[in-house]
Amino acid sequence: MDGLTLKGVREQRGESQADFANWLNAGVGRSYDRARISRWESGSEKIPGAVAKFVEANSDTVGDKLVPSLRQSLLASSDHLFGKPDRLPARHTACVVLALANQKGGVTKSTSSCNLAFLLSEMGKRVLLIDADPQASSTQSLAINPMQLETEGRSLAHLLLDEDADPARFPTKVCDGAFDLIGCSITLAQAEGQLKFGQTQGDKVLGERLAALKPSYDVIIIDCPPHLGGLTESALIAADQVLIPTICEPMAVLGVPHLIKTIQDVKRRGNPKIEILGILPAIFERRSTIDMQTLGDLQAAFGAHIKVWDPIPKRKDFAKAVQTGKPLFAIVPKSDGVETYRSIARALLAKAPALEATHV
Repeated sequence: MDGLTLKGVREQRGESQADFANWLNAGVGRSYDRARISRWESGSEKIPGAVAKFVEANSDTVGDKLVPSLRQSLLASSDHLFGKPDRLPARHTACVVLALANQKGGVTKSTSSCNLAFLLSEMGKRVLLIDADPQASSTQSLAINPMQLETEGRSLAHLLLDEDADPARFPTKVCDGAFDLIGCSITLAQAEGQLKFGQTQGDKVLGERLAALKPSYDVIIIDCPPHLGGLTESALIAADQVLIPTICEPMAVLGVPHLIKTIQDVKRRGNPKIEILGILPAIFERRSTIDMQTLGDLQAAFGAHIKVWDPIPKRKDFAKAVQTGKPLFAIVPKSDGVETYRSIARALLAKAPALEATHV
């Protein structure tokens, strides 16, 4: 058992290091203190075998017995990705653009996009959500009919393909007017093939369309498609910040280094201001050995370079909220995970200091 696993068990129990020491002392008949727990968690002192056995017998976290090669693989990727520090200064504008990206589907990109948009609107910000995923998950979860957008010529595909389109006619108010949405439909996948991505003009088309909308908003959120194709790259070129949602399964997190490499390539080639706001573990179960171990692997590999946010717990309420046409936090304001999302929202706003002075 390593220090990260021990810390995970303590946090799972909701205890301070002193309280955790008391629990261990009662179980193994010793007199450990808070300082000893701290040394174990930091890795500066080896965890006694009796303690490891007691913890394993009284929790669902088994630690090092699961997926032993995952951490080594992620650490190797981290060393390769962050071998040289990035010295390019960040540049922020009055409107900050956040892209939520991951090449894997089912990792809560759309759920996170909608809930962040709502929480930012609650903070008094003017928010526009762009659904750039042809599956139209954000569009449908906010009770907008994708086919109606197509009929009206107001989908994201129309905005991207029609150079003469007026961007101001595309946003639709959602969630009782809390924020705006530019939705999409499955035809966006066809549009992706027509936009000549890979060429300079095609790569920058989304950013060019958003330029006319930025004066009307404090925050623009882009819900990216579940692949690293042209639409995702165009979103990254337009973005100031990137949030990487992921589930804590080995096959899912192994894709994270590839996305980070793509972001670094975009930063080097055409968008020097882009930064990674963090990695967001989601659909997380603390009683799952796999989830706990994989979270520890993510923190060990990337925590020194990228913020790994507190995990969002698995909840059926997130899926049920789709039936209401509103984000979960609009229905259940104190739902599990809301504080993590609020922290992400505050961190995003901190990247655009002009917003703090102008619209708070």
